[in-house]
Amino acid sequence: MDPNTTLIADPTNQNNDVTGVSDDPPKPIVHNQSFYFKDDPMAVFLVKNQLFKVHRHFLIKESEVFRNMFASPKAESTATEGTCDEQPILIPGVTVEEFETLLEFLYSPPHVNNKGTANEADAQKRREVNLRLLSISHRFLFDDIFKYVASQLPPQEIPVLERIRLGDKYRVQTWLSSAYEELLSRPEPLDEEEADALGISRVVCFIRAKEDMHRERLGIADANCKAQCNRAAHVERSWINQGFTPLRYPLPLSPTPVPIHTVVEKYFPEI
Repeated sequence: MDPNTTLIADPTNQNNDVTGVSDDPPKPIVHNQSFYFKDDPMAVFLVKNQLFKVHRHFLIKESEVFRNMFASPKAESTATEGTCDEQPILIPGVTVEEFETLLEFLYSPPHVNNKGTANEADAQKRREVNLRLLSISHRFLFDDIFKYVASQLPPQEIPVLERIRLGDKYRVQTWLSSAYEELLSRPEPLDEEEADALGISRVVCFIRAKEDMHRERLGIADANCKAQCNRAAHVERSWINQGFTPLRYPLPLSPTPVPIHTVVEKYFPEI
């Protein structure tokens, strides 16, 4: 054989081996179940004053709203809607930035686009992007995206007032729980905005929880004081009776207060 000859594998033979001949019969060529898109037309959307032309596939795959939109009889009767700039599908109640953020997530997922930056400016930008994505994914039932984004927003990175509002809006109980814990743990009282965000029912729960915590800590302090005084007097008498100079040393405290998360579970049963 000419050493300059190049062997070319037959693309129709899945078992082709340039180093030998396979005895297995060739397998028929089939469509890959995951990545052969038989019918993936583009769709044109109008958000505010901007047109977007994107694949339907991602929207149908991830969103119940878009899945129903393109599968409904109405969609068949208005088949031209969304096929050109003159007849776009209107997306109301969404900002251009929110729709852009959603498409960026679908076309370039975080694990592909993550640059690993960690300074404060980048963290703030990522937080803003995640909040936009949280809003639009909640509105259009991108359930998996919503769950992912919620998991990427640690409660401690969200100011407590915003945490209450977002926790209520999106029903993220972990954010509400952490907000209650922070409010109960700090010495400052509720301010007007926080009280307004909580509403009268939860403000009452907050006051009761605070009073309970205050009574408990007063009781512990009183028990500690009595225990230390009684114990110190007894020890001092014993040392004096034996002719020694009494020593001053700290004595064990009574049991610690109930953990704050237990207080939250008691007074905010929605958690």
